[in-house]
Amino acid sequence: MLRLLTLLTILMLLAHPVAAKQNKKSTKATKDTATAELVAEGQFSAAEKHIIRNEILQGQSPLPQGLEKRQESGKRLPPGWQKKITRGKRLDFHVYRSSAPLPGKALDRLPPAQAGTELIRIENEILRLEVGTRIVLDRFPLLRK
Repeated sequence: MLRLLTLLTILMLLAHPVAAKQNKKSTKATKDTATAELVAEGQFSAAEKHIIRNEILQGQSPLPQGLEKRQESGKRLPPGWQKKITRGKRLDFHVYRSSAPLPGKALDRLPPAQAGTELIRIENEILRLEVGTRIVLDRFPLLRK
């Protein structure tokens, strides 16, 4: 009887981590699906891209004022920062810190922004981010190559 009780206890202890691991995988899959849905909803339309390009490039230099000063003083963004901007991934804080908001004129002409999103500019890239998490929902180059 004691052996049977010991064997059952050992089997229950071994089975618990397996069940926990399966729950963890299903939680990760749910999180990835939610991020994919956010990215799909947050993409820029052709009209939005056109408005942003026209408003920002109209009589201005291609870089925002803060980045111009940074470039003039010799400070550069970290090398490879472009590789860190991927749809569905979190934007690195150091890259986010060097961003600038879009001008008010551009924001006024755009359709109302989705709740919980923000538009920013990093050098030649326009990004739509989820507020709080800094997940990149969409991006496009300001200047066409």
